[in-house]
Amino acid sequence: MARQINDQHYKTLTSHERFVLLIEAMARRDEAEADRLEATCPQFLYRAEDQAFRDRMRRAYMIASWVALGLEGPLAQMWMAKSLQEHSEALSGPVERLAQLAFLYGREYGRWEAGAVEAIEVPDPDALERELENGSDLADQLGQAAQAGKEAAAQMFATISRSFATAHRKRIAPRWREFAVFCREALGMEPHVVMKAFGVMAREPEGLDAVVPAAPPGDPRHSWSRNWNRRFS
Repeated sequence: MARQINDQHYKTLTSHERFVLLIEAMARRDEAEADRLEATCPQFLYRAEDQAFRDRMRRAYMIASWVALGLEGPLAQMWMAKSLQEHSEALSGPVERLAQLAFLYGREYGRWEAGAVEAIEVPDPDALERELENGSDLADQLGQAAQAGKEAAAQMFATISRSFATAHRKRIAPRWREFAVFCREALGMEPHVVMKAFGVMAREPEGLDAVVPAAPPGDPRHSWSRNWNRRFS
């Protein structure tokens, strides 16, 4: 059964009440009642901030966040690998000790092969200490083994860092270049400034062509600028 309402009450309806009554009138195809509910809906004058300004902020944030999201993982791996390379000396201790241990076992193997010992035993710490105190060449030899281990660790971390950088730059550099073109052409500012302003990227990517060459007409890197200018020009 349709709800009944007095004419003087149309303008006193709450937003929810008017919504419910209109839906019910539309459902029973009561166009006259639906028109009365629409016509008596109160009108208000609203104050709002500059929509053109707020739209620019929202769209710029959305684009910067999307770019940062795609770069975050690869950049984190690149920075981690570079940090390992920079601290390779502090991290090389286990490799140095392994190199020294390999040298000592190699020396014992040589003795066994020459028939000086019957079996290859675990190096005795006390015997090694006495040998070092007697001024043998062992100290120099262990130092050379440790240095070789340190250099091997440094080379390993450098190779890892280069591999990460080479693999990821090819994949993420185009996105960063496109974003850089958009920032400079449409926004008139540098890409790292936009990223820093919105707090979506901790630091500027390195080695991703920070100085972007001019893109020829029709290049996909212009698409964001064209869309921005079409919306806000």
